[in-house]
Amino acid sequence: MVAVGSGGVATLTLTGTGTFQTSGSLNNVSTSTTGLSMTVNNGALLLMDKTSSSSVHSLLNLTVNTGGTARVTGTGGYQMGNPADGLVTLGGGTLDLSGSSENVFSLTFNSGTLQNSSVNPATLTMASTFNLHGAACKFDVASGSSLFIPNAISGIGSLILNDSGTLTLGGINTYSGSTTVNSGTLDVNATGSISTNVVTVNAGTLEMDNTAAMASAATLNVAAAGATVNLNYGGTQTINALYVGGVQQAPGIYGASPAYNPSSVFTGSGTITISSGPPVTIATSTISGDQLNICWNSVNGGNYNVFTTTSLNPPVTWTPVNANPIPATASTTCYTLPGSVSGQPQLYVTVMQ
Repeated sequence: MVAVGSGGVATLTLTGTGTFQTSGSLNNVSTSTTGLSMTVNNGALLLMDKTSSSSVHSLLNLTVNTGGTARVTGTGGYQMGNPADGLVTLGGGTLDLSGSSENVFSLTFNSGTLQNSSVNPATLTMASTFNLHGAACKFDVASGSSLFIPNAISGIGSLILNDSGTLTLGGINTYSGSTTVNSGTLDVNATGSISTNVVTVNAGTLEMDNTAAMASAATLNVAAAGATVNLNYGGTQTINALYVGGVQQAPGIYGASPAYNPSSVFTGSGTITISSGPPVTIATSTISGDQLNICWNSVNGGNYNVFTTTSLNPPVTWTPVNANPIPATASTTCYTLPGSVSGQPQLYVTVMQ
């Protein structure tokens, strides 16, 4: 079915497996708050094919529910809503920009997929808000293509990137759910682009172009194979914790060579500083020349301190041994404790960062 015309107020609900298409160059939105609104349900396909402009639109409000698909096939960049009003709601279905750069007043993402299935790049610009509300809001970008969202994304929802294209976030985001990269590239280039506390790269690439792109309280989880974190900046940024292949890494500075790079997951010229991690493990202890020498697993960029006590009965008092912090020398750092071990009935040693 093809709808052509302008003016009036109507709400249409699409069901079944058919296709509904808007076309022409006449406006389907009569004023800032009235016009054609549409709900796309399971199996239905909506093609927004108008020659649109800031004063010509396919519809005012759009809801895409589970199993439904709405696709932009027209031109002009103003198919949905107008510069002053209009709401797009993703309720489990798919909104496919199909290589178009669209301007939308506001979008609420409860579930489903925001997609660019075309090899041509797409941009989605919001005049008002982008509310990421659901626990599994999926972004799907075709191989060799891209989707750019310049505005801030807010809400309590989580972002999941699928397919092998590039999703670029350009806003100072405040959404509080998790961020997951399952394939493709998530490129974040502004301060606070990733505001969430849990970031997971299962496969594909997380590219950060700013030393404050990720929240300082964030925990970064990276798979040991098939996943990459591109630190595409100069200097370092600090986050809370790092896991590689499910193993929590010690505090320190990570990155491509010469920084510590477990499983070679890091690329780029920058580094990332981890502020918390598991306790330091003393790997070896030997006595030579009546002095105790200890070695522990360390991370380049870390600074360590050695403490001793003669009793573990509470309250335990740990006494610092080294006058100045001991800089890590490599993945293993060693230190010889001053003084003789002769005559010591027992001595307990710990290393802290």
